[in-house]
Amino acid sequence: DLNTSKISSINRGLGNSGDLNINAVELNVNNLSSIFTSNLGIGKAGDIKITANNVNVLKASEINSGTYGQGNAGNITIDAIDRVIIDGVVDGDEATINSSVSSPSAIGNAGDIKINTGILRLSNSASLFNTTYGKGNAGNIDINASDRIIITNQPQLFRIPAINSRVRSTAEGNAGNIKIDSPNLTVTNGVTISTETQGIGDAGNITINSNNANFAESTIASLVEDTGIGNGGKITFNTGNLILTENSKVSVNTAGVGNAGNIFINNTDTFIADQQTEITNNVLIDAVGNSGIIEINSSDFIIKEVIATTSTGQGNAGNIVINADRFILDGGLIDASTQSFGNGGNVSINTSVYTRIFGLGYDVLEANLINQALTGNLDFNDFQQGGITVVTDGEGNAGDINIITKELTIENGGLFGTTTLSNATGEGGNID
Repeated sequence: DLNTSKISSINRGLGNSGDLNINAVELNVNNLSSIFTSNLGIGKAGDIKITANNVNVLKASEINSGTYGQGNAGNITIDAIDRVIIDGVVDGDEATINSSVSSPSAIGNAGDIKINTGILRLSNSASLFNTTYGKGNAGNIDINASDRIIITNQPQLFRIPAINSRVRSTAEGNAGNIKIDSPNLTVTNGVTISTETQGIGDAGNITINSNNANFAESTIASLVEDTGIGNGGKITFNTGNLILTENSKVSVNTAGVGNAGNIFINNTDTFIADQQTEITNNVLIDAVGNSGIIEINSSDFIIKEVIATTSTGQGNAGNIVINADRFILDGGLIDASTQSFGNGGNVSINTSVYTRIFGLGYDVLEANLINQALTGNLDFNDFQQGGITVVTDGEGNAGDINIITKELTIENGGLFGTTTLSNATGEGGNID
């Protein structure tokens, strides 16, 4: 066990630092302890490989590899038969596993993080991350848990638990990919799983494979930030049952110079996007780039909040494609509109059994849309209610709405709209 202790391998000159290989029945890294390799000169930081039944990284302890000079950071591999637990904050510092290009002057790539275990628990501000501040790529994160993964946080803790691969604003390089495989995945209480670019380079991809995936008050994102120059990555869910609740968000937005990524949700059973959840693929204000596609394939799909591929910057909104046996839009919004120079996206819904669209009530539709239209005061925000909208409030054209189904139900003030607003110069789309 390590308790307020360190195991390290450091290169300060010309050459590689050594690898660290640890074999144990149970490894406890506790109370501000650390296991690390570093390159401070010209050479490669060593790899870290841990093999055990159980691995516990607790109370602001860390396992890391970093390069501050010229050369790559090392890979970190943990093979734990039973479980891996990463947990705990001390004086604002969290428990972490990370591999990074740690300085703006560094030249080299961050290493990969690989965890193979039965149960992974990441809690109380703990994090897994790969970051580049210099010239080089951030690494990949690959997690495989044969039983379950739990990622959560105590609400009173300021720091948010995260799995992250990032290109910082000082960096030139690509973010890494994140891959999570487990039959049971639970992510709650403000957790973020993200890959993003704030510098020059692309964000990475996120792939989640799970039989039962539940996200509550959590974010899954691949982003181009406002300082970023590069393209967003792809988010892919391959799931049996997928539940999004309590302000959960899935997003591949661009706020910088570059295209947003794509979102693919392949779900064999039930997908529920509950109230106060968002699935977005947007070109934000001042961004230069196009929005990508959102494609959802599911047996049963119920949405109560927002799916959007909009453009308020310089670029086109993306398309939204839904293929399902049964699809219910219950007071939610599907929006592929444009308020900019670019065109709006198309919305295509193909269901083999039925499509049911329920609004927020006819009184809401009348107050927010019909009366505003009759008085000539209709604006973009009036369409942000229960239904499907592809509106243009800019120079670009609105997209089309296409629905193929055996049975179509529209009730309770449900809305279909493809419209050109009064200040717009683009054309409205079609409804088929």
